[in-house]
Amino acid sequence: MAKTPATKEQTAVAETETKVQLPAGYDGIDLAADAESHNPTMTSQDVALPYIYVLQANSPQVNPGRAEFIEGAQASMFLNNVSGEVFDGRNEGFLFVPAFYERKLVEWVHRDNGGGWVADWPVDSGILAKTRPDDKGKPRMPNGNVIVETAYHYGLMLNPETEVWEQCVIAMKSTALKVNRKWNNAIVTSKIPGTDLQAPRFLFAYNLKTKMESKGENSWWNFDIDKVEEPVSVDVYKQAKMFSELIAAGAVIRVAESVTGEAIDPETGEIIDGKEPAY
Repeated sequence: MAKTPATKEQTAVAETETKVQLPAGYDGIDLAADAESHNPTMTSQDVALPYIYVLQANSPQVNPGRAEFIEGAQASMFLNNVSGEVFDGRNEGFLFVPAFYERKLVEWVHRDNGGGWVADWPVDSGILAKTRPDDKGKPRMPNGNVIVETAYHYGLMLNPETEVWEQCVIAMKSTALKVNRKWNNAIVTSKIPGTDLQAPRFLFAYNLKTKMESKGENSWWNFDIDKVEEPVSVDVYKQAKMFSELIAAGAVIRVAESVTGEAIDPETGEIIDGKEPAY
């Protein structure tokens, strides 16, 4: 079972101090100041913000016959699409501190036309007025592109392997939107300990795991999210707050989503975006 954020952080620091030591000669050098000035032209817009996805049985990462195949990847695991790391989802999962939330209408090229991400649209953009339902009731643009409602949770994940807090974004669509609504409800109803005041989004961590769901003959892996009742450490709180402020100021650019096969249509059991089986 995953530990609380404070315990994980203490363990990570202790292990790092034990395993890694600076070579002799670094006395008197201000490494922290040098780290801040090592590349003054680099901003958060130059760093790829990873997405964390739930892998399905028909995700290309679990298929040895696909170029995207990752050794050891299995359905139910989490995938970091930048590092290519996969993490256990059914048993341990990982800790995540929410920092910022937004919901978008995402336009994808239909697989019949080659697949691929096109654009993000605000939910109040009016883009849905330009669509017509296809034979499955899904919104399609006049050019055949599909519109997929997607919720994005930006935050810090505690890497299960390195036990280091990392910035990432969780994309939730299709069947995950139901989980998203429950998660948001847990966030907005959280209270500052000892008060009746609403807690900041980044005061508590959540343990993200995966669980199997089914409808008719189809089954898929979805998010399973539980709140950690103990508040995060002050350092983690400050990191998440700063990340939230950067996103709100437009200083963080979320690159286009990749095709991973994480979103499943419960009516057909098919992947709903990109070049994989879609609407």
